[in-house]
Order: sequence, then structure tokens, then C-alpha cells
Amino acid sequence: MKVDKEKIITWRRYFHQHPELSGEEQQTALFIAQLLRSWGLAVSEHVGGGYGVVGMLAGDPEYKCIALRADMDALPVLEDATHTCRSLIEGKMHACGHDAHMAMVLGAAEALAKDPPAGTVKFIFQPHEERKPGGAGEMVAAGVLDNPHVDGIIATHVTNSFPFGSIGISTGAVMAASDDFDLIVTGKSGHGAIPHETVDPVAIAAQIITAYHEIVSRKINPILPAVLSVCSVNTIQTHNVIPESIVLKGTVRCFDLQVRDQIRTEMQRVAAGICAAWGASFELDYVEGYPPVINEREMTALVQRAVKSIGAAQAVAVERPPMGGEDFAIFANQRPGAFFFTGTGSARCQAPWHDYAFAIEEDALPLGSQVFEIAGRTFANQKK
Repeated sequence: MKVDKEKIITWRRYFHQHPELSGEEQQTALFIAQLLRSWGLAVSEHVGGGYGVVGMLAGDPEYKCIALRADMDALPVLEDATHTCRSLIEGKMHACGHDAHMAMVLGAAEALAKDPPAGTVKFIFQPHEERKPGGAGEMVAAGVLDNPHVDGIIATHVTNSFPFGSIGISTGAVMAASDDFDLIVTGKSGHGAIPHETVDPVAIAAQIITAYHEIVSRKINPILPAVLSVCSVNTIQTHNVIPESIVLKGTVRCFDLQVRDQIRTEMQRVAAGICAAWGASFELDYVEGYPPVINEREMTALVQRAVKSIGAAQAVAVERPPMGGEDFAIFANQRPGAFFFTGTGSARCQAPWHDYAFAIEEDALPLGSQVFEIAGRTFANQKK
């Protein structure tokens, strides 16, 4: 094994105990930059205007250049108090595995620095993936995929949906488009005892919520996965006042961009019809977020071959891609990319992403790091 298991686990635990939220990754970035420099890599900091870090292992320009990407930010989650390696900062937690992603890419970086391939490898550490519009777009705009030109890019996400020892990888869509919406319904306020003299936005919003949750089941082709969830309902909190307005917040997830357009159109139509029937008005603010993550065929095959070469790992198909969003999609829209899932599940590690009890089997991390190292080396040893 060329990657250092003990160091990878140590780095992961450091990141886990010192989480930083989106846009606050200053100490995380400094720690990463210092390590990369200690291995002789050229390092750029504050890439994209935030705390983005890029380490470059420069090689022969006649050979290909690959980028290995990790995200850096934590979440505002209070961690389960029973965890042994627990966040030292109350209310902040690496509940989505970004601590593991950084550690795996660092493990590959150290191994590749000790035994460089012929070509160039870039190590991209990206801030604020959890907060839209995300750091990927900012780093792309800053030229992270150029000088030298990146020919391919790979990334991973740990998941307890796959057991320890497995690597999930498939061609095509593996993460969903991730959009947000705010719907403001405006009526006429008044006393709760005389509702007939009001235009009640609460009652109207209730009808809209029911109708919205029927859009996917009755308007979208059932063989095309999609989710529309109203996740928040807000107005004044008084027992006897019918408010003037109410705000609904939610999310839309899908893999097909035509489905995205159809859902958006149906949301507008439904809100317009219900509000018109009751004499209310509305404003729908639909914000397109991350596009779907689409794995390119040759980059997917590169990862599959890397997994096959690791005796302790098994490549499995991503038969049910998660509806979560990932701004790695922005990198993969610019260059051929592959996004694989590092299985970290076990009897004790079953909690999903963003859960206060989220924990992972750390022995899986050297496997994911080896995939990065082997795939990176193989790709960078190819002539252009």
C-alpha cells in the first residue's frame, strides 16, 4: 500500500475535531497548504476568492494532467455526544464526510509526491460546497482547471449506504440537480374569528403544498426520478391573527434537466391557479442550484480499473443514485469527470449524511485514497 493509512486517519480526525463552516475554512486551508508544501508541491491559496487551496505536482507537459478534488466545509450540526472522536466546537460537525474527503486526497498527494507520475496532478481543496452557489464555480472561474489544462477530474463521497470495502462507481448520473425555491403567498390579514373578511394565505398555502407534492406523482414520467419537497412554512406566530402573507421554502431534485423545467412550470401554474381561485397573489423565486453530476465513460472506466487493482476493494454499480446535490457537477461540466462513492457503512455506521449521529468506518479511507492515487498515476502517465 503506497498511501499511509495511519496518517490518513490522523488527518481525518484532526479535521473532524476542528470543523469550519462554509466560508470559514481558514485554519483547514492553512493546515492543508502546509502539508502540501512540505511534500514539495507548488501551492496556491485563496483560489476563487475564498479559502480554496490548489497543490500542483508538475510534470512533463507532453503527458496528461488530472485533478483530484476534495471539499472542506462542515455543517452547523451538534454532534452525538457519544462519539469518541467528537468535534471540539459545539454546534459544528463534519456530518457529511468532508473531513474524510480531504484526508483521502492528502494521502494520495503524499504518495504521488514521493513517486511522481510523468504528467501533472492538481489537488483541489474546495471551500463551501454546502452553501450555494458553492465554491466549485468560483474556483473554475479563477482558472483552476487551466495552466496547465486539466484533462480529467475525479472526486469521492463517503457514504454509509455502501458497506466498508465497496466503491460505488457508474457511468451517467450519480447525483441529482439541486434547486431551491421560495414561494410567497399574499392575501388579506384579519382576525382569526372573522375569516370570511380575510383572504387567508395559510389556507391557500395548505392547498398549494398538497398540490405541489402531487406534481411529481401525477405530472412527471414515473421512470424519471424527481423530488419536490416543501420544507419550511413561515408566517407570524400568533393564535388569533390571520396573516397577510406566508412563505414556503423547499427543494427540487432530479437527474433530467427537462424534468427540472417541467416541475418549475407546474409549480408556477399550480400557484397561479389556486391563488386566483381565492383572490390572493404570489411570487415564486426558483433558484437553480447545482446541476446533476454526470460521470463520463472513460473517466469512470479509469476509476473502475483502479478499484479492480486493489485487492481489498470491490467496485459496485450505483443502481440507485442519491438525490443529494454536489457542486462537483460544475467541475465535471467543464472537464471529463468521475465521482465515486467510498463505502463506509457497517453495523455501527448507518446514519445518513447530515445526521448528528453520522460516523464512518475509518478503515475505508485508505481504500478511497488508493483509488485516487492509482487513478491519478495511471491518467498522468498517459501521453496527450
